[in-house]
Amino acid sequence: MHRITQQRKSILEIINRLGHATLPEIQDNLIYKGENVALSTIYRSLETLEKENVIRRIPSKYGQDFYEFYEQTKHDHFVCVKCGKIYDIPKKRTNVGFLEKEGKYVQEVVTTYYGICNDCHEDN
Repeated sequence: MHRITQQRKSILEIINRLGHATLPEIQDNLIYKGENVALSTIYRSLETLEKENVIRRIPSKYGQDFYEFYEQTKHDHFVCVKCGKIYDIPKKRTNVGFLEKEGKYVQEVVTTYYGICNDCHEDN
């Protein structure tokens, strides 16, 4: 395990406070705190923390990827395609037994739903 540097500690505090954080949000929060950290350093820190299963990256096909703490209680995500907000939603049970019959063993299932959130829907 890599040591927890001050930059990594600050990044983890930001992700903890926001729940889900994008790379620009993390950088903006670091700047606001007075920490001058290069974007490449933030990116490498996120990569390291992800490899060590401290955080996980949630890919988004609309805008920036999100980062959150890697939790034992898994959940799916809903991303609003208008405002970009991300919501945790309960994980629906997924039947992957057919894959094991083919010799494929699933380690994790990650589902992200895309649509329009209530706030954006009501604005129309």
